[in-house]
Amino acid sequence: MGIECLVMNSSDASLLAANAERESAERSVLRVISQLAPRSPDRAELLRVLSGYRWIAGDHRVIYEVLVRSRSASAVASREELPALAARIGFPDIDWDSFFLGESVASENLTTVQEVANSLLRHVPVTEE
Repeated sequence: MGIECLVMNSSDASLLAANAERESAERSVLRVISQLAPRSPDRAELLRVLSGYRWIAGDHRVIYEVLVRSRSASAVASREELPALAARIGFPDIDWDSFFLGESVASENLTTVQEVANSLLRHVPVTEE
């Protein structure tokens, strides 16, 4: 049995780098949405903008769907509700701490987050519904 060697050309490396960058942008946007007040207009707008987006990371798609379904009135209730909603739809193992812990979102950063969300949509085709 021979040893197979995988050779990555520059096109493959570029695609991997682009996917890693896109996944990081997805995580950043979802982290901000997770920290916004559940009924805030900014959160609703970000969720609306991303409604047809094709997520590169499966966990990110699940988190987006759970954020849309959330009915919590407060951020504290949302932190308890989101993992339970994800578990109910078959995804109990999502690392929610990475979305809730760390630096909180400042209102001046929302413009940047909205730009990142719009950038994701400009460079990636949305799903056909």
